[in-house]
Amino acid sequence: MKNLEIRFARDNDCAGLEKLDKKAHKEIKWWEHQNRREFEKIIRSNNFLTLVAEDNGLIAGYLQATLKFDSSALWIEDIYVDKKYRRKGVTSRLLDKFTDHWKGKKKSIVLITSDKNVKIFDKIGFTKRANYMVYKP
Repeated sequence: MKNLEIRFARDNDCAGLEKLDKKAHKEIKWWEHQNRREFEKIIRSNNFLTLVAEDNGLIAGYLQATLKFDSSALWIEDIYVDKKYRRKGVTSRLLDKFTDHWKGKKKSIVLITSDKNVKIFDKIGFTKRANYMVYKP
């Protein structure tokens, strides 16, 4: 993984992000798919921050957070790593870049995840505090 770069997303990443997001939606049924235009809006917005893990020009994973400036917390809403890059430290590197960027600027970083991933994020330093539930009429 020596060619893996963790960086802020750019406009030219949108096609790769959409492709990876389709994989996430196919694998995780509750995952809400975002298309290229949505990624373009998000990347250009001041309310979101998207990091990508790039390996030789391919997007191996990404992290997307909502920046709520009226709040003392940041919300990581999406973090997804392609299956062939899992268990290689990509998630940790994305989270390290994100937390390093915001260290001292916010009181807390909230990560929305499923129960099956709690152990993974616990090892990285997150602590489970509550359950998050969604109702869609």
